Amino acid sequence: MGPPIKGKSNMTTEAVLTFRGPALASVKAILTGVGGNLVIALFLTGVMDVSRLSTVLPWVVGFNGALAGFRLVEFLKAGPFHKKAVSFLPGMTTGALSWCCLNICFFYGTGTFIFSTEELLLHTAISGFTGYLGAGLASRHLAL
Repeated sequence: MGPPIKGKSNMTTEAVLTFRGPALASVKAILTGVGGNLVIALFLTGVMDVSRLSTVLPWVVGFNGALAGFRLVEFLKAGPFHKKAVSFLPGMTTGALSWCCLNICFFYGTGTFIFSTEELLLHTAISGFTGYLGAGLASRHLAL
């Protein structure tokens, strides 16, 4: 390991460069979840009608919220904080960013927004809850 970074942090330069810090791991977990939502939504637009897509995507957002929580705990195998509680925030952020990105993509593709403001709250709540559950699953998985 390299020398510690100057300041209050005890992270090394290798930890920053390899994306192992808590904030950077959260960003990586969020981008994994949002990217998964975009890829699956793109696939589903080719398989089903766009009008039915808004009923299926909350399930997809929930799955990728759990993935974000799982990945956060996987990236932060050791840390001084309660990983399951912290993973709620990247899960919520995954849901909110996915709502924004999917709405923008569908607006440019079809000329209309696919989600309403109420669905933003739904996606955020579902993704936050499943992010917490995904972190619990990762904690058990890593304990084996």
